Amino acid sequence: MEDSECAPPTPPNDSIQSENTMDLSVQERCLVVQKQQLVDFIEGGVFGGSIEKDVMDVLMTCPLTNLAGERLFGDMDYDMKRRRHVSLHLHSTNVMWKSNRTSAWLRKFSIHKQKMLLAKAIHSGPKWKMQSREKQLLVLERVKKKIADNKDQKLRKEVKISQKKSSIMDQVINYGNVCSTKDDVDRLMLEPRAVENIKAQINYRKVCLGKNIQVTGSLSVLYKRLVEHLGFSVEDSVPVGKSNSY
Repeated sequence: MEDSECAPPTPPNDSIQSENTMDLSVQERCLVVQKQQLVDFIEGGVFGGSIEKDVMDVLMTCPLTNLAGERLFGDMDYDMKRRRHVSLHLHSTNVMWKSNRTSAWLRKFSIHKQKMLLAKAIHSGPKWKMQSREKQLLVLERVKKKIADNKDQKLRKEVKISQKKSSIMDQVINYGNVCSTKDDVDRLMLEPRAVENIKAQINYRKVCLGKNIQVTGSLSVLYKRLVEHLGFSVEDSVPVGKSNSY
């Protein structure tokens, strides 16, 4: 078999030109998005000019990507899991030493300068450790306060729900106890406060029993909804002909 028979068919020129046009269109749109996101850092932007030396010195110790935050938190979590009983100050120091190129920055100096800087860091270590400990205790106090506030809020919510249920049950008892048949509902419709009676029954099933039933609508709608919820059929008209809404 000849090589020409084994070779794949060559795509037509129109197809190749269409793909090139699509690639160019995608690249142009990517360029527009990048310019919008980096408008302050390209030529003519706020930070697009020459950079001062002190800023360059800070940038020398900065990560090169915007993934630094997630990566640093991951390193911190791993270090805390591996050494659970070490202070947070030591954890953060190790992460800083590994992540912001401190060792590379230190090696630029002479041996004498390196020893002097390390001695100064060792001398200042207890003070920085104490400050870190105070900040850690402050964060722990805030966390404890937040937990206590959440517990109090939950307790107040439970008390409020309990009071609401008690109020609904009192209304149901005052209006003739819980309805279980269509005749009970018809009897409530004959009372002067029919709307309050029916809504109290529906509220009891919704709030106290956790049933999915709405409490809004006209009296005829509430009556039909309650009767159907009890499992009975409803006639076309309301028993006493009331149609006022609530």
